[in-house]
Amino acid sequence: MTNSILDQGHLSFRVESRILRELGERLDKRPEVAIVELIKNAYDADATECKLIHDSSSISVLDDGRGMNLQEFTNGWMRIGTSSKEISEISEKFSRRITGAKGIGRFAVRFLGRKLHLESVAHAPRINHRTRITANFDWRKFDENEDLGEVQVPYLLERSDRSIPTGIKLKVSNLRINLESFDLNKVRTSSIGVISPLSSLLIQMGERIDKYQQDPGFKLKIQRGEGATDSDVASLILDKFTHRAKLKLNCERFDLRVFKHGDEKPYFRIFDTYPNHLKELDADIRFFPRRKGAFAKLPVDGRRAYSWIAKNSGVAVFDRNFRISPYGMDSNDWLLTDADAARNRRNPRSFIAEKHFPMSVGERGSTSENWMLRLPLSAQLIGLVSVKGQRVKDAEQENVEGLIASADREGFVENEAFNNLFDLIRSAVEAIAYVDRRIQLEQDKKRRERLVESIKEEAKFAIAQVQNNPDISNSEKNRIIRAISQTLSYAVEHEEATKEQQRQLEVMSLLGVVAGFMTHEFGIALQELETTHTEIVELGKYNTKFEERALKFAVQIDKLKNFVTYSSAYIRGSKMLPDKKYPAKPRIQQVVRIFG
Repeated sequence: MTNSILDQGHLSFRVESRILRELGERLDKRPEVAIVELIKNAYDADATECKLIHDSSSISVLDDGRGMNLQEFTNGWMRIGTSSKEISEISEKFSRRITGAKGIGRFAVRFLGRKLHLESVAHAPRINHRTRITANFDWRKFDENEDLGEVQVPYLLERSDRSIPTGIKLKVSNLRINLESFDLNKVRTSSIGVISPLSSLLIQMGERIDKYQQDPGFKLKIQRGEGATDSDVASLILDKFTHRAKLKLNCERFDLRVFKHGDEKPYFRIFDTYPNHLKELDADIRFFPRRKGAFAKLPVDGRRAYSWIAKNSGVAVFDRNFRISPYGMDSNDWLLTDADAARNRRNPRSFIAEKHFPMSVGERGSTSENWMLRLPLSAQLIGLVSVKGQRVKDAEQENVEGLIASADREGFVENEAFNNLFDLIRSAVEAIAYVDRRIQLEQDKKRRERLVESIKEEAKFAIAQVQNNPDISNSEKNRIIRAISQTLSYAVEHEEATKEQQRQLEVMSLLGVVAGFMTHEFGIALQELETTHTEIVELGKYNTKFEERALKFAVQIDKLKNFVTYSSAYIRGSKMLPDKKYPAKPRIQQVVRIFG
């Protein structure tokens, strides 16, 4: 028997077009997952903002990333099984860690709707110009053809003006029936892993994020319908702060305001002079303690929101267009809040706190009233500080004042300007702790007042019940009523004593403010007087009349200085108990020297 060969040769695999449908439906069985993949693509493309627009007829995803030129569109988007993300694990511009995987975004749009309109603006290296690609996909044609390679996708390539920003716009239409009302809250929650608070904070501080050469963060906006107001997911979380401190420095004037959640007017404000070497500073710091109901009615899962805060926590510092490391990075404790909390430090560090909201001995020793024990941890803070340090050429000169980058470019040189920076930002954090303690005391006071009122009402009701009960003798009624009245009297007396103690604490705090004011303001005045005295002494070299006047002037300055020192010490001493014995004779001598 002989073999009869009918045919021989070589065959190649053929890809059926239905593989797009199968891959999309298997990889993205939920519409929320498919949408998140498109958002991740925008993040990986170094976008600073991604906008999701959804209505009953379409879903649009727009970003301001690097876009795709024709070569990238042809070899990346249009080639199944190849992903440009496999080339590098970090993005090209901002060095972000790539989050998407294996070109799932291409299959996601196939799953979401039957048609896709794609627009991409990007730089084309071959012609050294910005180009715009427009392409339209009708997925039903892919389903109708057996061979994927036979389906043609029409596209248009044009030169684009350089004023038009780069990025990609995907508009999915002819949505599938089950996609008309998908859960946007799930999209928000699933996307917060790539969202950063920095861009939202920069915008709220009036900054333009397109000028930042380092990664300004990634912002996601979601809106229902073309005309609807969009919502910034990061801002939604950031606006759920418990307390917020805003600080602005202009020359020697600083304005510190602390807000509590839900209030437009500041709960606490300090507006004062502050001699410094910074001259200009702007800060926004927000406090997120774990408290019940903090993220109520937020369109993001509260547990994920807390995780996002912990991941992005810290007070970052930006010098002009650059973020300065290591401040606010990788649990960096440059404000020493974690260190002080670990040691239960009871004294504030900032000069501003000592001057404007000092503690008495009683407050310092009380665990419930010492606001330093409520100092926020770095993991509970999200903040941004904008400063203007010295430029490289200026910093190389001798005796330069201001913020100067260290030799290894890690932070600033710890000079007077940096000490001012630390003191100001630390004072904002300490002010948050102070406000938090004050609000808690106010809430405790209201609870006590409600409790006393409740006791009064219950006492009245109990007395009426006793009086109207025929089964109790008159003598027993009188005994019970006296006992109830005495208990009520004790409760009222306790509340009055608590109020008086609170009033005394407030007086002590005000005395501390007065002492701080005297030390600061009189100190500046004395400096001016001493400068004037020096100038009069110089004049005395040419005119003996000024020489005699200079001697009298020096005596008066010395008297004023002694009086200010004594008065400040007296006020401070009136609100503090000494922790050890001290000799009385020097104090008596001081009084005699000053008052005669």
